[in-house]
Amino acid sequence: MSEIRTETMTVNMGPQHPSTHGVLRLVMELDGEVVQSVIPTIGYLHTGIEKTAEQKKWQQVIPLVERMDYLAAQSNSLSYALSVEKLLGLEMPQRVKDIRVLIAELQRIASHLIWIGTHGLEIGAVSMLFYAVRERELLLNINELIAGFRFFPSYIRIGGLREDLPRGFHAQVTEFLDRFPAKIDEFEGLLTKNDVYRRRTEGVGVISKEHAYAWGLVGPIARAGGSDYDVRKYFPYSGYETYDFKVPPPPKATSTRATVSVWPRCARASSSRARRSAASVPPAPGRATTRASCRRRRTRSTARWKRSSSTS
Repeated sequence: MSEIRTETMTVNMGPQHPSTHGVLRLVMELDGEVVQSVIPTIGYLHTGIEKTAEQKKWQQVIPLVERMDYLAAQSNSLSYALSVEKLLGLEMPQRVKDIRVLIAELQRIASHLIWIGTHGLEIGAVSMLFYAVRERELLLNINELIAGFRFFPSYIRIGGLREDLPRGFHAQVTEFLDRFPAKIDEFEGLLTKNDVYRRRTEGVGVISKEHAYAWGLVGPIARAGGSDYDVRKYFPYSGYETYDFKVPPPPKATSTRATVSVWPRCARASSSRARRSAASVPPAPGRATTRASCRRRRTRSTARWKRSSSTS
Protein backbone atom coordinates (compact mmCIF):
# COMPACT_ATOMS: atom_id res chain seq x y z
CA MET A 1 0.00 0.00 0.00
CA SER A 2 1.46 3.34 -1.04
CA GLU A 3 2.08 5.95 1.61
CA ILE A 4 -0.28 8.89 1.88
CA ARG A 5 1.47 12.01 0.65
CA THR A 6 1.36 14.90 3.11
CA GLU A 7 2.50 18.46 2.69
CA THR A 8 2.00 21.80 4.32
CA MET A 9 0.19 24.73 2.74
CA THR A 10 1.39 28.33 2.81
CA VAL A 11 -1.42 30.90 2.87
CA ASN A 12 -1.71 34.64 3.39
CA MET A 13 -3.80 36.07 6.17
CA GLY A 14 -4.23 39.73 5.30
CA PRO A 15 -3.12 42.38 4.75
CA GLN A 16 -6.01 43.54 6.90
CA HIS A 17 -6.72 46.20 9.48
CA PRO A 18 -7.49 44.44 12.78
CA SER A 19 -7.92 47.60 14.89
CA THR A 20 -5.88 50.57 16.11
CA HIS A 21 -2.72 48.51 15.72
CA GLY A 22 -2.36 49.16 11.99
CA VAL A 23 -2.36 46.93 8.95
CA LEU A 24 -1.00 43.42 9.42
CA ARG A 25 -0.14 40.56 7.07
CA LEU A 26 0.61 37.04 8.29
CA VAL A 27 2.26 34.36 6.12
CA MET A 28 1.06 31.10 7.66
CA GLU A 29 2.23 27.52 7.13
CA LEU A 30 -0.63 25.10 7.76
CA ASP A 31 -0.71 21.34 8.21
CA GLY A 32 -4.41 20.77 7.87
CA GLU A 33 -5.90 22.84 10.67
CA VAL A 34 -2.66 23.04 12.63
CA VAL A 35 -0.57 26.20 12.31
CA GLN A 36 3.07 25.15 11.93
CA SER A 37 4.60 28.62 11.64
CA VAL A 38 3.63 32.27 11.28
CA ILE A 39 5.75 35.04 9.75
CA PRO A 40 4.34 38.55 10.40
CA THR A 41 4.88 41.26 7.78
CA ILE A 42 4.49 44.70 9.29
CA GLY A 43 4.88 48.20 7.94
CA TYR A 44 1.87 48.61 5.66
CA LEU A 45 0.63 52.19 5.48
CA HIS A 46 -2.43 52.19 3.26
CA THR A 47 -3.26 55.89 3.04
CA GLY A 48 -0.64 56.96 0.48
CA ILE A 49 0.25 60.06 2.51
CA GLU A 50 3.67 60.55 0.93
CA LYS A 51 2.22 60.63 -2.58
CA THR A 52 -0.68 62.84 -1.54
CA ALA A 53 1.72 65.31 0.08
CA GLU A 54 3.43 65.84 -3.29
CA GLN A 55 0.29 67.56 -4.54
CA LYS A 56 -0.16 69.85 -1.53
CA LYS A 57 1.30 73.12 -0.31
CA TRP A 58 3.60 72.92 2.70
CA GLN A 59 0.97 73.99 5.24
CA GLN A 60 -1.62 71.64 3.73
CA VAL A 61 0.51 68.63 4.66
CA ILE A 62 0.06 69.25 8.41
CA PRO A 63 -3.38 67.53 8.57
CA LEU A 64 -2.03 64.64 6.49
CA VAL A 65 0.95 63.81 8.72
CA GLU A 66 -1.27 63.99 11.80
CA ARG A 67 -3.21 61.05 10.41
CA MET A 68 -0.10 58.91 9.99
CA ASP A 69 -0.25 58.17 13.70
CA TYR A 70 -3.64 59.34 14.86
CA LEU A 71 -2.85 58.56 18.50
CA ALA A 72 0.06 61.02 18.48
CA ALA A 73 -1.10 63.54 15.90
CA GLN A 74 0.69 66.59 17.25
CA SER A 75 3.98 64.74 17.65
CA ASN A 76 3.84 64.08 13.90
CA SER A 77 2.99 67.68 12.99
CA LEU A 78 5.84 68.87 15.22
CA SER A 79 8.43 66.66 13.51
CA TYR A 80 7.18 67.74 10.07
CA ALA A 81 7.18 71.44 10.99
CA LEU A 82 10.71 71.17 12.41
CA SER A 83 11.91 69.54 9.18
CA VAL A 84 10.46 72.26 6.94
CA GLU A 85 11.71 75.02 9.24
CA LYS A 86 15.20 73.53 9.12
CA LEU A 87 15.08 73.61 5.31
CA LEU A 88 13.95 77.25 5.43
CA GLY A 89 16.50 78.23 8.08
CA LEU A 90 13.83 79.41 10.52
CA GLU A 91 14.42 79.78 14.26
CA MET A 92 11.34 79.82 16.48
CA PRO A 93 10.80 82.21 19.42
CA GLN A 94 11.30 80.72 22.87
CA ARG A 95 7.58 80.94 23.67
CA VAL A 96 6.76 78.85 20.60
CA LYS A 97 9.39 76.27 21.56
CA ASP A 98 8.04 75.97 25.10
CA ILE A 99 4.45 75.60 23.92
CA ARG A 100 5.47 72.96 21.39
CA VAL A 101 7.32 70.95 24.03
CA LEU A 102 4.32 71.17 26.34
CA ILE A 103 1.94 70.02 23.62
CA ALA A 104 4.29 67.21 22.55
CA GLU A 105 4.66 65.86 26.09
CA LEU A 106 0.91 65.89 26.67
CA GLN A 107 0.40 64.18 23.31
CA ARG A 108 2.98 61.55 24.24
CA ILE A 109 1.10 60.78 27.45
CA ALA A 110 -2.18 60.49 25.53
CA SER A 111 -0.63 58.07 23.05
CA HIS A 112 0.94 55.93 25.76
CA LEU A 113 -2.37 55.74 27.60
CA ILE A 114 -3.98 54.01 24.62
CA TRP A 115 -1.01 51.67 24.38
CA ILE A 116 -1.10 50.66 28.04
CA GLY A 117 -4.90 50.35 27.91
CA THR A 118 -5.09 48.14 24.82
CA HIS A 119 -2.13 46.07 26.01
CA GLY A 120 -3.91 45.34 29.25
CA LEU A 121 -7.10 44.53 27.33
CA GLU A 122 -5.35 41.94 25.19
CA ILE A 123 -3.68 40.30 28.18
CA GLY A 124 -7.03 40.02 29.95
CA ALA A 125 -7.06 43.13 32.14
CA VAL A 126 -10.15 44.68 30.53
CA SER A 127 -10.56 47.38 33.18
CA MET A 128 -7.18 48.86 32.26
CA LEU A 129 -8.54 50.26 29.00
CA PHE A 130 -11.37 52.12 30.73
CA TYR A 131 -8.99 53.66 33.27
CA ALA A 132 -6.58 54.77 30.52
CA VAL A 133 -9.28 56.21 28.26
CA ARG A 134 -10.68 58.16 31.22
CA GLU A 135 -7.37 60.06 31.57
CA ARG A 136 -6.90 60.43 27.82
CA GLU A 137 -10.27 62.14 27.51
CA LEU A 138 -8.95 64.96 29.68
CA LEU A 139 -6.05 65.47 27.26
CA LEU A 140 -8.42 65.46 24.29
CA ASN A 141 -10.40 68.17 26.08
CA ILE A 142 -7.20 70.28 26.05
CA ASN A 143 -6.83 69.67 22.30
CA GLU A 144 -10.38 70.89 21.80
CA LEU A 145 -9.68 73.95 23.91
CA ILE A 146 -6.68 75.11 21.87
CA ALA A 147 -7.98 74.33 18.38
CA GLY A 148 -11.57 73.12 18.41
CA PHE A 149 -10.55 69.58 17.35
CA ARG A 150 -9.97 66.67 19.70
CA PHE A 151 -8.17 64.18 17.46
CA PHE A 152 -6.38 66.24 14.79
CA PRO A 153 -5.90 69.79 16.11
CA SER A 154 -3.39 70.97 13.44
CA TYR A 155 -2.28 73.47 16.08
CA ILE A 156 1.45 73.27 15.33
CA ARG A 157 2.18 75.03 12.04
CA ILE A 158 5.24 75.71 9.92
CA GLY A 159 6.73 78.91 11.33
CA GLY A 160 5.06 78.67 14.73
CA LEU A 161 1.58 77.87 15.98
CA ARG A 162 -1.95 78.33 14.76
CA GLU A 163 -2.60 80.96 17.46
CA ASP A 164 -1.66 81.71 21.04
CA LEU A 165 -2.94 79.70 23.99
CA PRO A 166 -6.55 80.35 25.05
CA ARG A 167 -7.67 81.59 28.42
CA GLY A 168 -8.16 78.67 30.77
CA PHE A 169 -5.48 76.53 29.13
CA HIS A 170 -3.01 76.72 32.01
CA ALA A 171 -5.66 75.89 34.59
CA GLN A 172 -6.80 72.83 32.63
CA VAL A 173 -3.23 71.57 32.08
CA THR A 174 -2.32 72.12 35.73
CA GLU A 175 -5.43 70.27 36.86
CA PHE A 176 -4.45 67.26 34.75
CA LEU A 177 -0.80 67.27 35.83
CA ASP A 178 -1.85 67.50 39.50
CA ARG A 179 -4.05 64.42 39.29
CA PHE A 180 -2.04 62.25 36.89
CA PRO A 181 0.78 61.03 39.22
CA ALA A 182 -1.80 59.38 41.49
CA LYS A 183 -3.37 57.75 38.44
CA ILE A 184 0.00 56.29 37.41
CA ASP A 185 0.21 54.68 40.86
CA GLU A 186 -3.29 53.37 40.27
CA PHE A 187 -2.26 51.85 36.95
CA GLU A 188 0.73 50.14 38.54
CA GLY A 189 -1.45 48.58 41.21
CA LEU A 190 -4.04 47.52 38.66
CA LEU A 191 -1.67 46.06 36.08
CA THR A 192 2.04 45.71 36.79
CA LYS A 193 1.49 44.31 40.29
CA ASN A 194 -1.35 42.05 39.18
CA ASP A 195 -0.47 38.38 39.71
CA VAL A 196 -2.41 37.15 36.67
CA TYR A 197 -0.78 39.76 34.46
CA ARG A 198 2.68 38.90 35.73
CA ARG A 199 2.21 35.20 35.04
CA ARG A 200 1.14 35.96 31.47
CA THR A 201 4.02 38.30 30.67
CA GLU A 202 7.16 37.50 32.70
CA GLY A 203 9.71 35.83 30.47
CA VAL A 204 7.57 36.40 27.36
CA GLY A 205 8.82 38.47 24.41
CA VAL A 206 12.34 38.97 25.73
CA ILE A 207 14.18 41.66 23.70
CA SER A 208 17.81 42.44 24.45
CA LYS A 209 19.41 45.82 23.85
CA GLU A 210 21.29 44.36 20.88
CA HIS A 211 18.07 43.05 19.32
CA ALA A 212 16.35 46.39 19.92
CA TYR A 213 19.11 48.23 18.04
CA ALA A 214 19.15 45.67 15.22
CA TRP A 215 15.37 45.86 14.76
CA GLY A 216 15.11 49.64 15.07
CA LEU A 217 13.09 49.55 18.29
CA VAL A 218 13.09 52.74 20.35
CA GLY A 219 11.26 54.30 23.30
CA PRO A 220 10.11 52.18 26.26
CA ILE A 221 10.74 48.93 24.33
CA ALA A 222 14.44 49.70 23.87
CA ARG A 223 14.76 51.08 27.39
CA ALA A 224 13.24 47.89 28.80
CA GLY A 225 16.11 46.04 27.12
CA GLY A 226 18.72 48.25 28.78
CA SER A 227 19.14 51.12 26.31
CA ASP A 228 19.41 54.73 27.47
CA TYR A 229 18.75 56.16 24.01
CA ASP A 230 16.34 59.08 23.93
CA VAL A 231 16.38 61.42 20.94
CA ARG A 232 15.57 64.34 23.24
CA LYS A 233 18.89 63.70 24.98
CA TYR A 234 21.07 62.62 22.06
CA PHE A 235 19.69 65.06 19.46
CA PRO A 236 17.74 67.71 21.42
CA TYR A 237 15.26 69.95 19.60
CA SER A 238 12.90 72.79 20.54
CA GLY A 239 15.00 73.64 23.57
CA TYR A 240 15.14 70.14 25.12
CA GLU A 241 18.83 70.75 25.81
CA THR A 242 17.74 73.20 28.55
CA TYR A 243 15.64 70.57 30.33
CA ASP A 244 17.28 68.76 33.22
CA PHE A 245 15.90 65.24 33.04
CA LYS A 246 17.24 61.71 33.11
CA VAL A 247 16.29 58.86 30.83
CA PRO A 248 14.34 56.35 33.01
CA PRO A 249 16.71 53.51 33.96
CA PRO A 250 15.86 50.04 32.63
CA PRO A 251 14.21 47.48 34.93
CA LYS A 252 16.04 44.33 35.96
CA ALA A 253 13.80 41.99 33.97
CA THR A 254 13.79 41.83 30.17
CA SER A 255 10.37 40.74 29.02
CA THR A 256 7.00 42.05 27.96
CA ARG A 257 6.42 43.04 31.57
CA ALA A 258 9.69 45.00 31.58
CA THR A 259 8.33 47.27 28.85
CA VAL A 260 5.24 47.95 30.94
CA SER A 261 7.35 48.43 34.08
CA VAL A 262 9.39 51.19 32.45
CA TRP A 263 6.27 53.00 31.23
CA PRO A 264 5.32 54.61 34.59
CA ARG A 265 8.79 56.17 34.77
CA CYS A 266 8.41 57.56 31.24
CA ALA A 267 4.94 58.91 32.09
CA ARG A 268 6.22 60.62 35.23
CA ALA A 269 9.12 62.11 33.28
CA SER A 270 6.74 63.45 30.60
CA SER A 271 4.53 64.95 33.30
CA SER A 272 7.53 66.68 34.86
CA ARG A 273 8.66 68.15 31.52
CA ALA A 274 5.13 69.28 30.72
CA ARG A 275 4.88 71.05 34.08
CA ARG A 276 8.20 72.79 33.48
CA SER A 277 7.08 73.89 29.99
CA ALA A 278 3.77 75.21 31.33
CA ALA A 279 5.63 77.25 33.93
CA SER A 280 7.81 78.76 31.17
CA VAL A 281 4.79 79.99 29.18
CA PRO A 282 2.82 82.78 30.88
CA PRO A 283 -0.85 83.00 29.89
CA ALA A 284 -1.57 85.20 26.89
CA PRO A 285 -3.62 88.26 27.87
CA GLY A 286 -7.02 89.00 26.40
CA ARG A 287 -7.95 85.75 24.68
CA ALA A 288 -11.18 84.23 25.96
CA THR A 289 -12.47 80.79 25.01
CA THR A 290 -15.88 79.19 25.34
CA ARG A 291 -17.37 76.02 23.90
CA ALA A 292 -19.20 78.14 21.35
CA SER A 293 -15.93 79.71 20.20
CA CYS A 294 -14.38 76.23 19.97
CA ARG A 295 -17.23 75.16 17.69
CA ARG A 296 -16.85 78.32 15.61
CA ARG A 297 -13.11 77.70 15.23
CA ARG A 298 -13.81 74.09 14.24
CA THR A 299 -16.30 75.24 11.58
CA ARG A 300 -13.90 77.86 10.22
CA SER A 301 -11.04 75.36 10.11
CA THR A 302 -13.16 72.83 8.22
CA ALA A 303 -14.21 75.48 5.71
CA ARG A 304 -10.59 76.58 5.18
CA TRP A 305 -9.47 72.99 4.71
CA LYS A 306 -12.19 72.33 2.14
CA ARG A 307 -11.34 75.50 0.23
CA SER A 308 -7.63 74.72 0.19
CA SER A 309 -8.26 71.13 -0.89
CA SER A 310 -10.52 72.21 -3.73
CA THR A 311 -7.94 74.67 -5.09
CA SER A 312 -4.95 72.32 -4.86
